[in-house]
Amino acid sequence: MTLISDTIFAVIDTETTGSYPTKNRIMDISCILVKDESIIYTYNSLINPHQHIPEFIQNMTGITDNMTINAPDEYPVLQDVYDILSQKSVCFAAHNCNFDWSFVNESFKREHFNNLDIPKLCTLKLAKKIVSKNIKKNVGDLANYYNIPIINRHRAFGDAYATALFFIEFLHILKDRYDIIYLEDLINFQNIKKYAKVKRLNLQLREKLNGYLNILPQSFGIIKFIDDNKKIIHIAKANNIKDIFSSYIEPSEFTSPKTINILNEFNRIEWTEADSELETNLLFYDELKNYLPKYNYIPSLSKINNFEQEFFSGIVLLSNSAQEKTIDIFFIYRSRFIKHITIGIKADLTEVFELIADIYYENKYIDLAEDNKKDYFKIKIVNDWLKKYYQAASIIKFSYQSKKTFEDDIDNKIKNFYNNTNQTESFFDFEHDA
Repeated sequence: MTLISDTIFAVIDTETTGSYPTKNRIMDISCILVKDESIIYTYNSLINPHQHIPEFIQNMTGITDNMTINAPDEYPVLQDVYDILSQKSVCFAAHNCNFDWSFVNESFKREHFNNLDIPKLCTLKLAKKIVSKNIKKNVGDLANYYNIPIINRHRAFGDAYATALFFIEFLHILKDRYDIIYLEDLINFQNIKKYAKVKRLNLQLREKLNGYLNILPQSFGIIKFIDDNKKIIHIAKANNIKDIFSSYIEPSEFTSPKTINILNEFNRIEWTEADSELETNLLFYDELKNYLPKYNYIPSLSKINNFEQEFFSGIVLLSNSAQEKTIDIFFIYRSRFIKHITIGIKADLTEVFELIADIYYENKYIDLAEDNKKDYFKIKIVNDWLKKYYQAASIIKFSYQSKKTFEDDIDNKIKNFYNNTNQTESFFDFEHDA
């Protein structure tokens, strides 16, 4: 049996000149490597298909004949992709896997590559089994559900990157609610045609759950399920507390024995709201570590603590999705989350500059960073969050420049925020473009 944490998932998306692998060709391909719920590498390239791109496909993807005429031919790009997929413990993954695999595999055959027999995973099949029935299962709607920004929808990189990110969310759900930790069990789970139903909830419990649903907030945060002995038996994290609780009490969730056990054993719930997804993830980790709930998957901290991490210091600007013309500002020091504030795009920046001085130049928050110095899992959480939003954020790296230079850079980025969000500074060397 192969642990999911030891598997490299090659999340691939292709844009093609049509729907027939033997007749049409790949014109854009991306591969995002996911290991242990983190993105570790990205690959992207246009391909010269040596055939006309139909107008409706040009309109949908934005890829034109002029863009591909000077792109690499099929063979060198496929060689790169083949080398990626030939690595040990790789699983091919895609949204509507049969489509992308049929094109990739047919291209390999055409260029006389050896047959590649690797596991295949379909994130669309997984979505249909574990995502709320009220959510559409296309890439765009799933990305929106998980608060994932997509830059260039219907381009291979944008769609593949978003798919990798919600696939990481799926892996967390599959571990936490279904106890799936092996690749073989994951493959079997996606292929199950019908669920084995477990005992339904009684009417009294159903009314109790609906009562909670009516009062829960639609905000970031966590939910704690507490039993008769006041013991926390399960913790759930959410970008929307009400929505995640709703997903627990949907009939489709009753195919998971763990979910039904949680609902039958809990006496009450408590919830804690957070201001952002990053704060939710850090709060969730702290609560897991403090309470070790019996119905949660607890990550292996010893494994995390032994690997090297890149460190990022600087600020991250993100558009606040709940309020127009406001910006969320996250202050990060050596990949430790220090502070988060929300300001208007025309707000006075006195508070921002004061925090810059306190955090980066006067080290007034150094104790907070030092307290977390050996907590590499928190560093991983921050780094993964940065990778998730690097396309949609404006990121200003702190490189020990003068305070005035740093402030001027931030002032300029805030004033021109909505024009600058696709021009972020790279903070990790995890990306490769062909």
